[in-house]
Amino acid sequence: MGMIGFTVTGVAIYSAIDDAGRDAAAHEVQDLCDGHPRGRGQDHYHGASPCIPAIDKNQVVGWALDGYPILGLKDARGRWLTHAELDACHGRAEPVRVNGHQYNYAYRFTREYPYTLGCFTGDLLAGTEQVIRKEMGSRRQRPGSGTGRRGDGSRRLAAAARLGVSTDALRRALGPPPPDLAAAANTLGISEQALPAALRPARQH
Repeated sequence: MGMIGFTVTGVAIYSAIDDAGRDAAAHEVQDLCDGHPRGRGQDHYHGASPCIPAIDKNQVVGWALDGYPILGLKDARGRWLTHAELDACHGRAEPVRVNGHQYNYAYRFTREYPYTLGCFTGDLLAGTEQVIRKEMGSRRQRPGSGTGRRGDGSRRLAAAARLGVSTDALRRALGPPPPDLAAAANTLGISEQALPAALRPARQH
């Protein structure tokens, strides 16, 4: 996915997968903050860096590119959260209030792979990915490894309506990219042909 957000201190956050499709935190050389530079030298993290303020607390530590907050490693009760407690995009529905604005959803960091979000629940603004690649000086990415496409959230909503399932059920079935459509269709109890047809963008007239 490449860049998926940024910390409250302005450092870029990338998804857990590197350009070779591996666990980046486990296979790439990291500095003392568990980060490293890329492109034009901008530093970025693939996981829960100890240098992110309040990373081990139930506080906002960053922002995803779709506008939802990213919270730290512990919940309101002080428990370490696990990937199993989160949805397919590594977040969950929970009330978060920031500067007077109320959010009903947030992504989470975890100590285990994939550490942070692997897909977006919301939509990206037009041109977001292009601006990021230009400013970060990113190398050409493999097909399917981009930050995401505009309207992913809207397309999931429309697809769920066509299939007669909830958007959360569809998101969980699809999982992080690339999705296993056959397995997802089996989980949802629909045919393998119906799922890609529902996910296909509506034709413009």
